[in-house]
Amino acid sequence: MMTTAQDRTTGYYNDVRETCSAEENAAYQDAELQRIVRHAYDHAPAIRKKFDSVGIKPEEVGTVRDLEKLPITHKRDLSALQEMDPPFGGFLGVPLEQLKRICMSPGPIYEPEEIHSENDRWTQAFFAAGFRRGDIGQITFSYHLVPPAFWFEDALHRLGCVATPGGVGNTDLQVRMMRDVKVTGYVGTPSFLVNIAEKARQIGYDLQTDLRLAVGFVAGEMLPESLRDQLEADFGMLLRQGYGTADVGCLAYECFHKTGMHIPYNCVVEIVDPDTGRQVPAGDPGEGVDTVFDKAYPMIRFGTGDLS
Repeated sequence: MMTTAQDRTTGYYNDVRETCSAEENAAYQDAELQRIVRHAYDHAPAIRKKFDSVGIKPEEVGTVRDLEKLPITHKRDLSALQEMDPPFGGFLGVPLEQLKRICMSPGPIYEPEEIHSENDRWTQAFFAAGFRRGDIGQITFSYHLVPPAFWFEDALHRLGCVATPGGVGNTDLQVRMMRDVKVTGYVGTPSFLVNIAEKARQIGYDLQTDLRLAVGFVAGEMLPESLRDQLEADFGMLLRQGYGTADVGCLAYECFHKTGMHIPYNCVVEIVDPDTGRQVPAGDPGEGVDTVFDKAYPMIRFGTGDLS
């Protein structure tokens, strides 16, 4: 597999969706929103209750702007909602036998995922970061209970990459695996990549000849530009970052140009006034409120609690 000569800076994961006009994108999002709203209202009791609480019918939510008519389900409330209606709080939108896995995040909060999930938002992020077919990606997030590592592995597979499940810790073994199987991609936190560099040097490895890292995707921590510059220079790699939550997955990601975050085409990210739930003008700060087009777990107006 020839991976080091890959073109990692051009192309699109989905050129139709990623190169369309703003008007075409708005029409696509409105159509997908109508579809998921109808599905969620019909199959997820918590969503039906949300609509009924404000006297809104699914056909009244035809555009992204119409989402303002609905209340926000806050992350801080999910654990209590699931305790009252276990295990998913009434948000499961498909029969249980259609699920591939059930994960658990701190709270506890249970997150279901469908066997044939159409959620490719992390795949969009990995392609934009520079991952390409034939890469071997080492995933250093936890595989214990929480969903991110599984999502990242699925994303690599969609791109035609191989995954190595490094998990958390075991730095010396992870470095050895990177060298022995010629890992070309890193997936994890920035701080653990620093640990990888330190351990590799202690062993006596050269970061650019003994290791073959060409691309990395980091999340879960801040990535100061000074640290990015240092890691890219040390490994001779591209390093990009993304943002998401364990509840709904990927919500934003960088591309090669580093001019800000892209929003995946198959979700809606609102920035709202935390007091009113109304969408704020572009450039104003507010809470990130997200709607994902996920039939198994159709979170509509999910309040992350994060300011953006």
